[in-house]
Amino acid sequence: MLLNQRVGKFRIKDPESLDADFLFYCLRHPELKAQFAAHAYGAAQPNISPSLIEQQEIPLPPLPIQHRIAGILSAYDDLIENSQRRIKILEEMARRLYREWFVHFRFPGHEGCRFVDSPLGEIPEGWEVKSLSDVADVNRLTIHVRNLPVALSWPNCCVAITAMCSL
Repeated sequence: MLLNQRVGKFRIKDPESLDADFLFYCLRHPELKAQFAAHAYGAAQPNISPSLIEQQEIPLPPLPIQHRIAGILSAYDDLIENSQRRIKILEEMARRLYREWFVHFRFPGHEGCRFVDSPLGEIPEGWEVKSLSDVADVNRLTIHVRNLPVALSWPNCCVAITAMCSL
């Protein structure tokens, strides 16, 4: 193990007794991270001495079990990463669909729709513009004026909500 400028590197002494991926997952375990944090010193940039790191103990099952554990955890990491990519794609699809239907008014059946003037600009006939308080109740126990943002807005959308200090 080498430490230089707050960067640590682990070098496996015997690859026949320790799988690198198994070590990686051991080092990510919350209990071991908490042990490292408990021994860290320094306020702005916590540090830990190499000797304290070297004294930490990790479970060391036989190499075939290490391979299996690391393989399972790696597969889960891959599934999580794939799911996160899918979530991002679905969120982007939802944003685009919202923009098409509720900003550009190109919803299914929009071709025969008439538009009328409103405070927000033209909207499809039959649609209304209402304040949030007309259609929803605010749980005032969860809102603190000092924590409210000045405004909420959605990118590429015409809707902007300005916080009211009278809440």
